[in-house]
Amino acid sequence: MAEITKYGATGKTLQEYKDELSAKYLDIDRAWNIAPETPDGLAFAAWSEALASIDEEVINAYHSSDPNSAIGQPLDFIAAFAGLHRQPESFSTDTAAFVGEGLIEIPAGTKVRHRITGTLWATDIIVMTNSSGYASVGVTCTTAGAESANPGTLTIIATPVPRILTVTNTAGASLGKAEESDNAFRVRRTESVALPGNNQIDNMKAALGNVTGVKQVLVHENPDSETDEHGAYRHRIFRRPHRNGS
Repeated sequence: MAEITKYGATGKTLQEYKDELSAKYLDIDRAWNIAPETPDGLAFAAWSEALASIDEEVINAYHSSDPNSAIGQPLDFIAAFAGLHRQPESFSTDTAAFVGEGLIEIPAGTKVRHRITGTLWATDIIVMTNSSGYASVGVTCTTAGAESANPGTLTIIATPVPRILTVTNTAGASLGKAEESDNAFRVRRTESVALPGNNQIDNMKAALGNVTGVKQVLVHENPDSETDEHGAYRHRIFRRPHRNGS
């Protein structure tokens, strides 16, 4: 069976269990027929698989208590002790410009389609065209993750609105993200150890990274006497959080 020692957890493979069982039975009777196709051989295979599976679960349980090896829900539990939660999936956002007749209401949830990828984007709020027939409104992709939309690609009105003739996006989309992966969450948990610090790069990055809606964080320190290539003024720290919709 699996063992837990000061060096970690170890177990046996299915083949190792099968060889061990076969050897013990042959010690009783060297003439015992334990070929794989015999009833005894099939029984050995089933028992070995069950024992190897138990060992695997014991080893998984052991590693689930280590933040450097835990995955999925066990990693969520470990991070929760530090007040951290896995970042959920987010949606790409953009701005769409509608053109039609003047003073026409465009309902919230009106969908436009990406002319290349076919993704659907829904308007965030109710908007009305001005007297010239123009209206600009934020749209959010209905598919989670990093769905891109270059300018001029959201051009199909998927939800027809009477007397609204055309639509296009005027800027590139702010990309969403998939649910935070185990590796990314593990790195953020490690960085968050610096949270109790004050006015240091590590704790600033950790604090910004844990703000709801922040997708990416960039922190630079410029110890020189001139503005550097990142735009950080002399002897300053430059912080740039990237939030949803920006």
